[in-house]
Amino acid sequence: MTAAQLAAPTEEIKYMVLFGIPGSGKSSIANMLTQGDLFGENTSHISSDTTGGTQNIITLRGEGWAVTDTVGMAADDVDSPRVEGALNQLEEYLRTNRQGFHYIAYVIRREEIPAKDHKRLFQLFQSCFQDAEDNFVLIITHCKDPKWAVEKRNELQDIFGDISIIACDFPYIKEAPRSDRQSRKMGREMLVSDLLKLDYKRAQPILSRETPKETLIREKFEKDPSDQKVTRSLKRFISKFHKGSSKTGGTKTTTNK
Repeated sequence: MTAAQLAAPTEEIKYMVLFGIPGSGKSSIANMLTQGDLFGENTSHISSDTTGGTQNIITLRGEGWAVTDTVGMAADDVDSPRVEGALNQLEEYLRTNRQGFHYIAYVIRREEIPAKDHKRLFQLFQSCFQDAEDNFVLIITHCKDPKWAVEKRNELQDIFGDISIIACDFPYIKEAPRSDRQSRKMGREMLVSDLLKLDYKRAQPILSRETPKETLIREKFEKDPSDQKVTRSLKRFISKFHKGSSKTGGTKTTTNK
C-alpha cells in the first residue's frame, strides 16, 4: 500500500462543513455528531467574533463523522471588514482542503425564519463551491416538529433554492431531566438518519471563479464605481486572480474518542 493510499480518507467517515450566523447551532451539531457522550462537555466552542484568526475553524472527529465548524458571520453585516476577514479565512481553508465533503450545511434557527436577510450570506457560501449544488443541505435547529419545516418548504426554497431541508432539536442542560436527555439522544439519532437518507457522494471543495470576497468587492464597485478604495481592491484581485495559497495551516483538528 502506498503512502497516498494510507493517507486517503476512508469512505466510512462522513465529512461535513457547517456555515451560519452566530448562535445558529453549528457547534451543537458538530458536537452531537462526533461525541459518543451526548451529555458531556462540548468540545467545540467556536467564537462568534469574526475578527478572529484561523483558529476559529475547527474540525471535530468521532463516531464516524468529521465535522468542520466555521466561525459565524452576521447575515445583516456581510459588507463589514470582519466578514471579509472571515471569508478570507474560509477560502484559505477550502484551498488547502483535500478530503472533500459529503454535506455542505447552512444552519439556521427556527426563530430566524422567515430568513430573507440570510439569502445574500447563503449565496456567498455557495460561491465557495463549484458544481457542488447537490451536496448542500439546510439544517433548521430548535425545531421540535419536522412537519413545520415541510410546511415552510416553499418559503424556504424561495430564499435558499432547491435544497434538502432537515429539522432538528437538541435540548442541552448538563443536569437536564431524564425526558430532555432522552430527547437529545433521539434528536441525534433522527439527525444522523435524515443525513444518511440523503446519500450524498463526497464532493471536492473547488472554489468558484468568483470567491465570496470578490463578490463583495464587485457588488460594492457596481454600487459606487467612484469609490477609489474599492476600485483598487478590484484591480488587485484581478491581477492576482485566484493564486493558490502556499500555506497549509489554519485549522485545528480534534478527535473525540
